[in-house]
Amino acid sequence: MHKITRIIALIFGVLGLALCGWLMVSSDETKNSINNFPMTGMFFVAYLLLLIGLVVVISSATKNILSSPKSIKKTLVYAGAFLGILIVSYPLSYALFGSDSQFQWISAGIMATYLLILISLVSVIFSVIKRT
Repeated sequence: MHKITRIIALIFGVLGLALCGWLMVSSDETKNSINNFPMTGMFFVAYLLLLIGLVVVISSATKNILSSPKSIKKTLVYAGAFLGILIVSYPLSYALFGSDSQFQWISAGIMATYLLILISLVSVIFSVIKRT
């Protein structure tokens, strides 16, 4: 299996390198065209690699989660905590940053990041205090 993935990675690498070289030697008119095949090909390769990576990660995580009932319970607890943080971050960003609806989801994402950083810092500090 490892040999097959190396061969596939090598094929995608050579294909991406060839498309990148083709794009660099093409004219400015071709680079600015909407029908730019090398750039479209590079995007296709990138999307395909992203799709393959997502399928592998999701299938591996699903297999590991379903391997024991303890891991299912732990995953549901952590997913619920993350969802709770996202639910709290939206009204908190509205209260702190105002009612500009265009950037509401962006500020909610930033607020969720701040809350996750704060939670991780507090947990690290408590684990250090608990050790001493």
